[in-house]
Amino acid sequence: MRGMYRNIAYKEYGNTLGKQYRNNLEGLQNDNPSNIYTAIHTQNMLLQGDPGLSVYNPDKADFFVEDVLLSNNPSIVNTTIDSFTLNATVYNLGMAVNDSVYVYLSHTKVGSSVVLFQDSVKIKILNHKTISFRVPVNPLTDVGLNNYTINVNKAALPDEISFANNKAVLQLYISENNLTPIYPYNFSIVHEQNIELKASTLNPFLPNTRFLMEIDTTEKFNSAFKQTKNITSLGGVIKWQIPFQMTDSTVYYWRTTIDTLINGNRTWNNSSFIYLANGSEGWNQSHYFQYAKDQLNGLDLAENDRHFHFGAHVNNVRILNQVFGFNASYSSNFLNNVNLGNAGCVFEGGVQFVLISPVTGLAMVNTGQYAGTIPVCLNRMYHFEFATTNAASRKSAMDFLQNIPDGYYVMTKSIMSTSSGETYIDTWKNDTTLYGSGKSLYHSYINAGLTDINQFTSRKPFIFFFRKGDPSFAPSQVMGNLSTDNVTLERDFNTYDTKGNMNSTTIGPSSEWKSLLWSPKSNDNHLEYDKNYVKVYGLSGNDNATETLLFTTSNTDTSIAGISAAQYKYLRLEWYTEDSTLSSPSDLRYWRVLYQPLPEAALNQLVAFQFKDSLQQGETLSLKLGVENLTRLPMDSMLIKYKLIDANNVTHTIGTTRYKPLKALDTLVTHFQFDPSAYLGKNVLYVEANPDFDQPEEYHPNNLGYLPFYLKSDQINPVMDVTFDGIHILNNDIVSAKPMIKILLKDENLHNLLADTSLMQVSLRDTANRTFVTIPFDGTVCKFIPASNNGKNEAYIEYRPTLADNTYTLQVSAKDKAGNLAGSTSNKYEIGFIVHNKATITNVLNYPNPFSTSTQFVFTLTGSEIPSQFKIQIISVTGKVVKEITKGELGNIHIGRNMTEYRWDGRDQFGQLLGNGVYLYRVITNNNQGESIELSKNNSVDKFFKNGYGKLYIMR
Repeated sequence: MRGMYRNIAYKEYGNTLGKQYRNNLEGLQNDNPSNIYTAIHTQNMLLQGDPGLSVYNPDKADFFVEDVLLSNNPSIVNTTIDSFTLNATVYNLGMAVNDSVYVYLSHTKVGSSVVLFQDSVKIKILNHKTISFRVPVNPLTDVGLNNYTINVNKAALPDEISFANNKAVLQLYISENNLTPIYPYNFSIVHEQNIELKASTLNPFLPNTRFLMEIDTTEKFNSAFKQTKNITSLGGVIKWQIPFQMTDSTVYYWRTTIDTLINGNRTWNNSSFIYLANGSEGWNQSHYFQYAKDQLNGLDLAENDRHFHFGAHVNNVRILNQVFGFNASYSSNFLNNVNLGNAGCVFEGGVQFVLISPVTGLAMVNTGQYAGTIPVCLNRMYHFEFATTNAASRKSAMDFLQNIPDGYYVMTKSIMSTSSGETYIDTWKNDTTLYGSGKSLYHSYINAGLTDINQFTSRKPFIFFFRKGDPSFAPSQVMGNLSTDNVTLERDFNTYDTKGNMNSTTIGPSSEWKSLLWSPKSNDNHLEYDKNYVKVYGLSGNDNATETLLFTTSNTDTSIAGISAAQYKYLRLEWYTEDSTLSSPSDLRYWRVLYQPLPEAALNQLVAFQFKDSLQQGETLSLKLGVENLTRLPMDSMLIKYKLIDANNVTHTIGTTRYKPLKALDTLVTHFQFDPSAYLGKNVLYVEANPDFDQPEEYHPNNLGYLPFYLKSDQINPVMDVTFDGIHILNNDIVSAKPMIKILLKDENLHNLLADTSLMQVSLRDTANRTFVTIPFDGTVCKFIPASNNGKNEAYIEYRPTLADNTYTLQVSAKDKAGNLAGSTSNKYEIGFIVHNKATITNVLNYPNPFSTSTQFVFTLTGSEIPSQFKIQIISVTGKVVKEITKGELGNIHIGRNMTEYRWDGRDQFGQLLGNGVYLYRVITNNNQGESIELSKNNSVDKFFKNGYGKLYIMR
């Protein structure tokens, strides 16, 4: 048949079954033309069916993966491990192709489209393959619900029948053994005193652990105000009522951790809120460490002064100077390594200026606005030059300096030659006699902070670099000592952007938006130069990743009540600030969004918790767990979902239960029970409050919990016991024609109750019919009584047939709920018995005989009724009745073989021991009609009796 399979799947792929069959036979014959066994084999192969039909033969591949084909190992992933294995089984449901395909893995958080990790493998998939990825665990980003998406053949190479089944998602919750701040919410507004800080362990089932909580007015937690609380508790919701009265308009930072050092440090989780005595609920940022959480573009927020600054760009100037005539090449100005021009256009004595914009960092072109007393010459378009040989030109230079806009960077240097008639500062100072006190070129240099001008008393070069109107920028000054000196000045300086923006953190979720408040202030006392506005974005979509610009406003108090919280549960703000004059952004006192926040629920074992992590097969899995509302906002009826992750990492939803509404600051206790008998070995119970966002809620990771448990298999066989009228019979014993056959099944596993009729089966056959007939449970003739929860796991059958004379065989099979068989591996208990409907009795023997201490009486009854009278008389050889034993004394008498419970000890009616010797005895019986019961003949017994009398012998 292997040849046939090759023809179907390869050689004759796509052909009809008839052609594939014929080609297979021909191949066999051609390979072994003279082999008789081959001929026999080919002649015995038949195609039974339509030869024109074809087996499914797609012409393309069809790669297939689905969620249940993805699994992770280990089954519980937390931040204590650095990675885990993700296994993906991919099938090819179409034609096997030799082309390899790429299988891609991407990792995102639920509710986000940001890819945190990706990987791929190229592999050939003929039928199916299991691919394993090693996935890293990042404790900073991965805590919570994660989506791991497998995408097969994303590039569509090779072509497929369908690409709709190429993607699957493993949703995995990664927990951390740490304490997370929950309430007050991060960046929230608090308007009540005596609040209680509430934090959740993201593993709600942590054992007794030591936790730390701290609060301060700085995120560095190093001020004298800092408060610390040590708490030892089980995991769940950890609370701390702060021990002080809060100050109005103050931002408080609080943090939480498990008190464990990792690499010498604790892992803290931080949060903040502001106390506004007359505030409303919402979101606020108004402090340095809060703004530090935002995204800044073109802005910097310096910690030293805690002011906003536009983004800085580092520039460089390098200025060379000399007295012209000594070194003609050493007189250039470089800005960011670009030569702005050599020497100058005046040689009789003067000064030169280059102005650099603090905004663009570019040198100003001399267009004639500040032309200088010397026209621009050659390529020196960036130079502003003034002769200093006369008072009028010096005044022009003085006026030029005064009119340079504040903030501009200024290069200035001397221009002179060995033959010029330049003037020096003594001459410059005398210009005050013409223009007034303090009004001279000399005083202009001094006022700019260029004090080294005082050394300009003779022919020597100088260079100065300063920023107009900015005393915080220390000038750079170089003055030559001799006329032959070459001087150089090099200096880095910053220019700044003129606009920037800050993107807020995500705000919400909200059930009702109310208003936007924000307050800019000038950083340089020139608010008139500043331009400020705020953009408001709404976040929508399944993962809230779609941003929509809702409006832009420069109003500092704006109603946002018109924004639909149903459509936009989250907002994001963008603050724009611009100052094209001084490159000095505004500061932001605060920005706030007032809104109605959502409530918050958390699993909390401190409310209630009961769970058994080791179960016997058949034992009910039971969970009792508390859920708490941490807020003053009510929640609707709480839905809880339960899943089971089995030993093969396959997830099964095993129940959902809706509980009472969870009112403000209220708690509820969940109760869940499930029969896990089908899931032996290591399992995990997953519990989730408010699954799939059944109702709006602030935070979800503290709604999830994992509880490992082990289900031990039941491997002990049950015990079965069969009695006839309360007696264990021997094979082929005589029994009543109307027996009460009781079949008892008993199991040691008290959790797997024997309560199903399928666990037991009764069959009967007689000599006329060799086939066993199954006896139905009709509740009358054959009744099944299930086990009850009474501390015993016992079920039984009461079978009360009415039987004709015959020899019968009873067959019983039984098992416990785990499938363990009662009795032998054949699971069949069989015993034969005989029924005689006619009432008879055999002669009664005593045993032992002779006896010394006691003797019993043995006999067999047939029929269906017990004699109404049954009496044994002991008679001396003289004919005196010395002892009479009644039916009541004999004990239980039943149809069939009897050995009396009563043991006669050889005493007479008065309790006196009889002497040794021979005694006679006889039995007197009557039925319910008072008639004597017929004696059943038994030759082996009857020979010991004469005229109904037997002998017994006492020998002491």
